[in-house]
Amino acid sequence: MISLAAKPMARVPEVPHHDGVAGAVSALRAGRMAVVLTGDGDFAVGHLVIGARHATPEAVNFMAVHGRGVVSLALSQADIVRLQLPMQRRGAGPEGRDAPVSIEARTGVSTGISAADRARTILVADDPSSGPDDLVSPGHIFPLLAKEGGVFALRGPAEAAVDLCRLAGLPGRAAICAVLDETGRQAQPDRLNAFSREHGLPIATGQQVFDYRRRFDRHIEVVRQERLMTRIGPVRATVFRSLADGAEALAIVTDTERPIGAAPVWLQHGLSLREQLGVADPVRGLCQALQRIDELGHGAVLILGHSAGGALSSLLAERDSTERLSDEDGALAARVLTELGFDDVHLLNQPGETATMLTRLGLRATVA
Repeated sequence: MISLAAKPMARVPEVPHHDGVAGAVSALRAGRMAVVLTGDGDFAVGHLVIGARHATPEAVNFMAVHGRGVVSLALSQADIVRLQLPMQRRGAGPEGRDAPVSIEARTGVSTGISAADRARTILVADDPSSGPDDLVSPGHIFPLLAKEGGVFALRGPAEAAVDLCRLAGLPGRAAICAVLDETGRQAQPDRLNAFSREHGLPIATGQQVFDYRRRFDRHIEVVRQERLMTRIGPVRATVFRSLADGAEALAIVTDTERPIGAAPVWLQHGLSLREQLGVADPVRGLCQALQRIDELGHGAVLILGHSAGGALSSLLAERDSTERLSDEDGALAARVLTELGFDDVHLLNQPGETATMLTRLGLRATVA
């Protein structure tokens, strides 16, 4: 049995209107709602957002009545593990996403559909002392898994909502609800702007959250830095660690003169024992990559770290240095390259999909 402290009531409508991330963060910190707009053009969609701990029956009812969409709960991977929620595929095609099963509080609810019942379920899931025994499935609250790295990994509504909550000093869990217009379709940006002003709610876009975090949110740290002497001369080796999930990346930066235009970058996931022993294809070897970068001008080799599980066994695996990176790896690579001052890069060993991903994450990227 869990104990839930009383939560302050969210007074939704009567707040000063102030758009942008600052306004949304201020509202969420005070226990109020904000609107977040993600996507572009016909695929743009707005969501009401409130910190999960402030999801009172009044707030849930406001979402259901005025938002008109499904009330969902954005959670991190750590929360999914804590609550032991099975995953399932929602939606078909490339836009479909894996999401946890729907949930209901095991106690303190009746049918589960009322605003009070759904608020109770959200608060139970939000409580860090809750576990799998405190919830049942299926239920009337639909969790969403926010990718690690937030909007750096994906500029989706769950990621933007969780990032805004964290920026507001709240746990990274948010109740969200899509805003539909009077016809039941997703409200378009002009309607969302009118909606936010009508109810006094600040509105922020996923792009604004991304830009804000990129400028002000310290999301990586330097773990270690050394100057090394190599065949091509001195290089600077720096290990960066993500503050979001602990993933590490090793950046080896040459001392050659900076080129005019894009900086050459060799980007790969992990470093195999074959490469370290010189057994691998010399075209893909680390020393050859550094030499190539030195010829082209000031650039970097960026090696994304192994995961903890299977790190040793993966050393013997053959690696394809041209394999497209995952969204999480791409987010970390973009953050490190930005920290190094490489906003314009020319990828020597990555496919066009990786360049597109890095461009989406705020860099200018081309491929060889």
